Amino acid sequence: DWRVEIDTLCPAEWDAVLSLFTDAMVQQSSAYGRCQWGESTLSHLLLRDGSRIVGAAQLVLRTLPSSGPGIAHLKFGPLWRRCDSKPDPAILKRLLAALRDEYAGKRKLALRVKPWVSPDDRWMLNIFREAGFRYKPKLPHYDTLMLDLRYPVEELHRSLKPRWRANLRKGQQQEYRIEQQDGAAAVEQFLVLYRRMSERKRFYDTSEIDAFADMYAAMPANLRPDLLFCYYRDEPVAAVVISHAGKNAYYWFGATDRQALDRHLSYVLHWHVLLHLKARGCRWYDLAGVSQPGVYQFKSGLAGRLGQRLAMGDYDACSSPLLNRLIDTASGWRKTYRDWRIRLAR
Repeated sequence: DWRVEIDTLCPAEWDAVLSLFTDAMVQQSSAYGRCQWGESTLSHLLLRDGSRIVGAAQLVLRTLPSSGPGIAHLKFGPLWRRCDSKPDPAILKRLLAALRDEYAGKRKLALRVKPWVSPDDRWMLNIFREAGFRYKPKLPHYDTLMLDLRYPVEELHRSLKPRWRANLRKGQQQEYRIEQQDGAAAVEQFLVLYRRMSERKRFYDTSEIDAFADMYAAMPANLRPDLLFCYYRDEPVAAVVISHAGKNAYYWFGATDRQALDRHLSYVLHWHVLLHLKARGCRWYDLAGVSQPGVYQFKSGLAGRLGQRLAMGDYDACSSPLLNRLIDTASGWRKTYRDWRIRLAR
């Protein structure tokens, strides 16, 4: 008895749904969507088998005035792996069909899905194609490194690249301490470090950092990310924000000051994060954002020989060829502008 529900839950009820799924990501939370895009732009789809929720998806809807053409964007979803049962590909197939029927069919929108895919899940992309979704190779990809946390700590340490491991040893010789903190004061302390780093590096920031404090405050406790700080002589010099809404961990933000770099304390903090996530029982660690050469060099050193690089792309379903071309053209312009701003910032 399969049943589809559209926009039947309040924000708190939706965020409670995420706790049912091992593949939940922070980008699928109501708190994230409301603070980043606005509550009025969000739409939520539930798939039920009887009374049991077996699938879920949060989308951002962008349309022209007077209910004109537009796009329905789904990032790092849909969710279909329940915590209390084995993954059933039939659920994903029904979920994709429901999404296509509602947003590309009834609403005549260009439906664009960017699924979060671990190295174990590449087979899943065939289901997208079978469901009528087309891969969009020319759109920007989410480029990342994944680290399998099932390996023993000793194996993860041996996997580190030699230079990264040497810098870790140097950092461990410093006077430091690692602390996990929460609450508004911890968020503000992180943002101070982040702003200081941003002023030093002068990069074009495309992240959600401006909305992070509001997102954190709006999230229920079980969805809030971990904030970990590295102190040098009682001064915070490096920090990371790690989300683990489901079974997998996601590197959301990081910040360092000059002392952390000079004393190799970034290496100490990131190694501690890896141990922290492993102790929490996380399956995969998504290191995120490795398109910049310097960032890739650091994160690939941590991932080492056990890390796997992935590029997650978009899959589209659209009933109007004209609308599809318009959306593709607009996406191309946006990518060109973004690339120009990044080059200009360098």
